[in-house]
Amino acid sequence: MTELFRSTEKMVKAQSEIRQVIGQNGFVQESDIPSLPYLQAIVKETLRLHPAAPLIPRKSESDVQIMGFLVPINTQVFLILIFITPTFIT
Repeated sequence: MTELFRSTEKMVKAQSEIRQVIGQNGFVQESDIPSLPYLQAIVKETLRLHPAAPLIPRKSESDVQIMGFLVPINTQVFLILIFITPTFIT
């Protein structure tokens, strides 16, 4: 919400989209979400700017292959805890 309060034009656009799809006094249902692309974009951007999962900064100690990509030694990487799985590291 804070991000929307900072940009009133985006808040107005989101409110307008919701009113067009839902109406003045309706409630947003899960089935309405595909009809609200602007609201979906706001949620995705908010999660990009303020991730729900903590990021852990690390530096690679050696060259390593992760999912076919080479991560050279001394590269700064950020781990997202929800994605750590032993199968990703080869």
